[in-house]
Amino acid sequence: MELDPESDMVSVFHPDNQRLLMTHYCAAQNQPRMQAQISPDGKQFRFTFIDGTNLSATTGHMKQMTLTIDDKDHVTENWVFLQNDGKELTELWHLTRKP
Repeated sequence: MELDPESDMVSVFHPDNQRLLMTHYCAAQNQPRMQAQISPDGKQFRFTFIDGTNLSATTGHMKQMTLTIDDKDHVTENWVFLQNDGKELTELWHLTRKP
């Protein structure tokens, strides 16, 4: 896989003892880490910002991502980006497994 550093992003999910974390390698050139809260039915994972690298008090970064497993072939991701001015941008993605 070849990545375009100006537009491609990668998120890596990984355990940390009893926690589930995500490190988001962002096109904004920073790497926020988020910790999951998992719904009782195990179908929704709400990741919230805990820390990151290449960040300052005024750096825009991903603040939150909610991943919902809709069914075996569909996932919804709701991303929240905190801009430099403190405003939030939200993006909603509906993903479908390729046959």
